[in-house]
Amino acid sequence: MSDFLKQMAESSRKRAQALIERDAVPAPLAAPPLRLDADFDLIAELKPASPSEGDLSGSVDLDAQVLSYAEGGAAAVSVLTEPSRFGGSLELLAHVARQLAPHGVPVMRKDFLVHPRQIDEAAAAGAGGVLLMVSLLDPEQLEQMVSHALSLRRFVLMEAFDAEELHTAVRLAEGRENQVLVGLNSRDLRTLQVQPNRFAELAPLLPSNHICVAESGLDEPQDAAQVSQLGYRMALVGSALMRAPNPSAKVRQMISHGRAASGLPRVKICGLKTRQDVDTAVSAGADGLGFVLVDSPRRISPEQARLLANKVPDNVATFGVFRTVDVAAVEMTHRAGLGWVQGAPTPDGLAAASALGIRCMVALQDNPELVDDLGDYAGPLLVDGPKSGSGQVADLTRVASLSQNRPLVLAGGLRPDSVADIIQRVRPMGVDVSSGVESQPGVKDPHRIQHFVRVALAALESVHTPVGEAR
Repeated sequence: MSDFLKQMAESSRKRAQALIERDAVPAPLAAPPLRLDADFDLIAELKPASPSEGDLSGSVDLDAQVLSYAEGGAAAVSVLTEPSRFGGSLELLAHVARQLAPHGVPVMRKDFLVHPRQIDEAAAAGAGGVLLMVSLLDPEQLEQMVSHALSLRRFVLMEAFDAEELHTAVRLAEGRENQVLVGLNSRDLRTLQVQPNRFAELAPLLPSNHICVAESGLDEPQDAAQVSQLGYRMALVGSALMRAPNPSAKVRQMISHGRAASGLPRVKICGLKTRQDVDTAVSAGADGLGFVLVDSPRRISPEQARLLANKVPDNVATFGVFRTVDVAAVEMTHRAGLGWVQGAPTPDGLAAASALGIRCMVALQDNPELVDDLGDYAGPLLVDGPKSGSGQVADLTRVASLSQNRPLVLAGGLRPDSVADIIQRVRPMGVDVSSGVESQPGVKDPHRIQHFVRVALAALESVHTPVGEAR
């Protein structure tokens, strides 16, 4: 345990002891439930001060700040209650809870909690949830704290800082998927500096059946997109919002980018037809596999697609690929056992996919009206070349402009020898290739697949500034 954490824990124990000596247990107040029905959401933090950044409130109107979070669509508001280093208090939390109750937004107490009475105290102030740090308590104490919070109908954010703590948080969350969130904090508590690569390094340990939260160092909408693409379904953002001239707009932008990037593959290999194709793509590091279920040299049947996809690892997305996502396309995708359907969507197709639990990636061909074609759709997006399957490259200037405003996957005319340069120019979240890794139409070349994946991943890592690094 770092010296900083020891100091915070000791201070918290003294506050907890004062509560115990008062003897009376305060009654909990009703609190709005936490919304957990979106691909990506934000916990916005009210942070008056920070040991690493000093005073953050300055001339900020805290009442207006809190309401801006609700207006921007935050799923919850985290309120610091640690008084000595973060400028927080229970009075501040209670005030914020009263402000947000009419908006249906719960408040989470963020502190260095060490005793169940501190959870009682939070519930009596109107908190709908509490943050618990794995590093502060042993497993038995943590279980006691979690059980007590849930008995009061409060949600819990279990905060981990490394792989071992993450495993502990996941164990405590088992069977409590909609009540206990699993959080990973990228800050080093010894130096108080953000470690920008921690989210990516530990992403393979994230359980797919839990709501996982990325904490610390997220400053821009692109950061929300990155962690969402890695599998985090929420982010906790504090300092960046406290500094933002328009916090409501920033909350909205971060949520929008996070939702648009949710599930986007970094490298998708499309038009796979054989077990060797699939195994080569997966072993090379592709995290998206496309199976063409319409007329094409790469077409296979839904039954063949099911056989090819049934042994694909859980962290690799599988797509049924169509020109148009209508009800028939969704039904074929479902019959093939694939998790995604890809194509130009129809309203009925989107409704059918939603009903069957199949995600949709909108795929649009590049053209001068590309932005208008996209309409109001804000979900996962793939931009293809001007003619699907032709090997033609999109207008890179136009697509690069679009990628500045929303995360997308780029397809069309990509090859192992050109993909790095194109990634540098467009800065997409991911790339999709089919004919560019073939020896002839419909026949994949394993060496080209391996080369493409290796080059594309390196290029994507080079263009996306790691979360938390100075820009």
